[in-house]
Amino acid sequence: MVTTRRLRPGENVLMDQPLAFGPLPYSSAVCLGCHRLLTGELFRCPGCWWPLCSEECATSKLHDKECPILAKDTEHLAVPENNEETMRYDIIMVLRILMLRDSNPEKWGVVMAMEHHSEQRAEEGKVELDISVYVLNKLLGLDFTRKEVEQVRGAIATNAMQMTSPYGVPLRALHPRIHFFNHACTPNLQLSFTTEGAMYARTAVALEPGEPMYVTYTGTAMPLWERRTCLKENYFFTCECNRCDDPSEMDTDFSNPRCLECSNMIMKPQTWLENLKWVCPNCKAEKSEQRVKDEVQTVLSTLEMSDVSDTSSIRRLQFLLEQVEQEFHSQHFVWMKVAQKMLHKLMNDDTNRGLALRVEIWKKLSVLYGKLEPGMTRKRGMGILEMALSMMNWIRNEYLQNSIYAPALMIKLKPVIEQFQEAADILSLEPAQVNVHVLAERALARKQEACELMKEMERADLLSRDKGC
Repeated sequence: MVTTRRLRPGENVLMDQPLAFGPLPYSSAVCLGCHRLLTGELFRCPGCWWPLCSEECATSKLHDKECPILAKDTEHLAVPENNEETMRYDIIMVLRILMLRDSNPEKWGVVMAMEHHSEQRAEEGKVELDISVYVLNKLLGLDFTRKEVEQVRGAIATNAMQMTSPYGVPLRALHPRIHFFNHACTPNLQLSFTTEGAMYARTAVALEPGEPMYVTYTGTAMPLWERRTCLKENYFFTCECNRCDDPSEMDTDFSNPRCLECSNMIMKPQTWLENLKWVCPNCKAEKSEQRVKDEVQTVLSTLEMSDVSDTSSIRRLQFLLEQVEQEFHSQHFVWMKVAQKMLHKLMNDDTNRGLALRVEIWKKLSVLYGKLEPGMTRKRGMGILEMALSMMNWIRNEYLQNSIYAPALMIKLKPVIEQFQEAADILSLEPAQVNVHVLAERALARKQEACELMKEMERADLLSRDKGC
């Protein structure tokens, strides 16, 4: 898809209702009527014996048409046995799409026209396809051809997007038009889902007439080798977007290691005949893709096992973060993962040192998010909001401890008020039905709170000046 006119940041491009949505292929027990995660003793649908949350969901709009079909499995051979994760949910999304052949031929035609890569998937997915055909035709008594089942499975694998149910359960959804958007590792569109499966696409940055519109199939937080593998194995192409073609990955060096010989130099990726390696621009030392991956995995595994990452000591957390930054750098994906983990540890720490560390982390993360997902994107808006919240709380603590710092603190608070407004401007673009939309109201409420704090500090400053006279 390309633009036909100039588009401003934040403009809606399209809204797409799903053809169908359902559980992930490998899932814990989930209700087929409302997509709620099931725990404890399972309630069984009186008609088909599949797990549900209640009798009410047995006649829900999602489940009522598939129930009599699933009920033909009278021995319950395909039915999940308990709450544990199972591949048996793979058949549900496939069945919901296949049912369109008879219930809605127009939508069925849309699915049949989708890219499915069946030829490329033929060998790797043979076992799963055999199981699907057996369950559908033998257990459920349907008459779909092997080719139809194969094409539907391929269309789902190639074009479905992940969403969440009203209860936070990950699902996959297939839409009639969203699949026309091509991929870029730094997209210029922002996608938003409602809990009913509707997908909204809007511009993140300004676009000129004739400019391609991109979404991301992988997310933006994967390192280069993971994105390449994911796109090659699932979509059968090698990405040549602006980010992948730029050795610095949009001036982040997100996947690039330091050179061991030249500690201040960042190695850059090079590709030759599909083989990836990193080369130091200064001493020309090389690292293979496998070596870079092994080094990263070693660090991440060490951090996972280390009791340092479980500490609540601010000093030790700061030391750990500095170690990672020294080994990699503050825009590397390893640093990002560690920083996000640190923020989780500091979430309820409102001491001055805890807030100061949160501010330091969020400042760096906000810069990184702005490069990976530039413009009016949800990730950037939420990062700005969290940074402003941490900064405002730190300023309030400093002021309450000693009001003589009010003039200097007011200077620091002014950009925080602007950040709250920017976060509200970005997050208010989310559809009203999307949970993130409420964060825009939160940003405006915190902006008002910051304005009140500013007025309080101005009064304290004036009072201190009068006393001085």
